[in-house]
Amino acid sequence: MSVIQHWTKRSTNDVEEVAKEGNAIIEDIKQFHTTDPILKQVNFENLKIPHASNLLNIADEM
Repeated sequence: MSVIQHWTKRSTNDVEEVAKEGNAIIEDIKQFHTTDPILKQVNFENLKIPHASNLLNIADEM
């Protein structure tokens, strides 16, 4: 089932089922994020950019 199908399909109002559906959506997004060639390239490029928290050895405020 694709991410789009998850967003449009709502099969239950049961809390446990909603949690299962939510977890399935999250897993689909994670899989898409790791397999999409554009996102893989963006992640690769972003890892090369030093971030202020890494340069200053401080934690992110968010």
